[in-house]
Amino acid sequence: MYMIKKNCSFVAVFVLCFLFLLFSIQSLFAGVRGTLMGNLETVVSNGPLDAGRNPALLATQTGDSAAALYLLYRVYEINKENVQTYNMDYEVPRSTSADVIAGFSTRIGSSVLGISIDSNENGSQFETSEANITVQNTTTFLLESESRSINPSLNTSLGIPLDGANSIGFQLRTGYSQKKDETEMTATNAGVPIEIINLDSESKSLMFELGFGYLHRTDISQIGLYFTSGILQFQQEDYKYRAQYAGFAETYSQNNYFKYTSGMTVSAGGFHQITSSLAVAFEAGYRFPLSYKYTQYKYVGGVEPGETQAVTESTNGVVMMNGGISLALNSSLTVSTGVFYSRARKFKYESSTETNSEEKSMQQDFNVWLFTAGAEYAVNTNMIFSLGTIILRTKYNNDENNQNESGGSIMGAMDVGVTSWKFEVAAGMTYIF
Repeated sequence: MYMIKKNCSFVAVFVLCFLFLLFSIQSLFAGVRGTLMGNLETVVSNGPLDAGRNPALLATQTGDSAAALYLLYRVYEINKENVQTYNMDYEVPRSTSADVIAGFSTRIGSSVLGISIDSNENGSQFETSEANITVQNTTTFLLESESRSINPSLNTSLGIPLDGANSIGFQLRTGYSQKKDETEMTATNAGVPIEIINLDSESKSLMFELGFGYLHRTDISQIGLYFTSGILQFQQEDYKYRAQYAGFAETYSQNNYFKYTSGMTVSAGGFHQITSSLAVAFEAGYRFPLSYKYTQYKYVGGVEPGETQAVTESTNGVVMMNGGISLALNSSLTVSTGVFYSRARKFKYESSTETNSEEKSMQQDFNVWLFTAGAEYAVNTNMIFSLGTIILRTKYNNDENNQNESGGSIMGAMDVGVTSWKFEVAAGMTYIF
């Protein structure tokens, strides 16, 4: 039994507990055991949700059709910050998120067609956050921002059996993101407001990625390979600017046409049933380096609107490792746990504009640990019940250097280190027709 604090009503707790009972796995070849064993992607079937993983796993489906649904919700978050800056106070963004993940698969001849909905690379399907920054000088600047976003992904895959032991799969992932930011910047002198500026933005992104998978399996083991093409993205942004005291307002729009924003990946994994009760799995992946350019809106200060700014981003190669174990306590009840780790480094450079000589360079480091655990109960050969939890630990460092074109340093440079713990619960259902 889980205890969920923070202003949950009795109805909300009842619904959440009910969903816990629906999050489940039937056997090795159905359910979401791959996710519970450390967020595996290449081996251990998640049933129809394999449409968003290694698509070759779809070919292992035992029935004619299958459906799955589960909810992922962040119930608690802890942030610890370490900020080194010049006359600036920075508040770590506080956020919440939720995902509704669903899938359906059906047999077409000897092949299996799968369709699933989950989140994309930009974040959870539903996410909100807020942050505050204060700059202390002769004039004090206060920046308050709120953000809301949706990031669904539609996955369409086909699993094709080659023979009794081998299968391949083809995949198309289509993602959509919409993010709205509301920012208010207040300038005060001796506590008296001298200007209030509102900047609201809305960005929309459309993303495509192709995948190919291979699976070799025996009665007690699996070997899986999974390749993705990298993400091709189109982005449109709209801005509304208003200087309240100066009575100035303007709107601005821009497009960043299709370009690769994430590198190709290759992953390989293995699964082995050690005994009739105990199974283990391990997986490793690599995302190739990528560099790309785009334009963004930059507010240049005062009552004037912003200008278009060129941005260059590059990401080093990313190594990912994960694995887990699964233990059958009896013929119906199974427990699984796992861990995932990745480390990434990104470089970002923002150029000067026509009227503003400021340039900004940033080095961003990400260390991510993901811990998963869950208990699964098979009611019968068609319906499965289970509960699970996910703990995400992220250590993020942003070393920022602001300077003008002559190379001189300007006020406002900021180095931020944040360690966050996010606790999420998951619940769902898998049903085989």
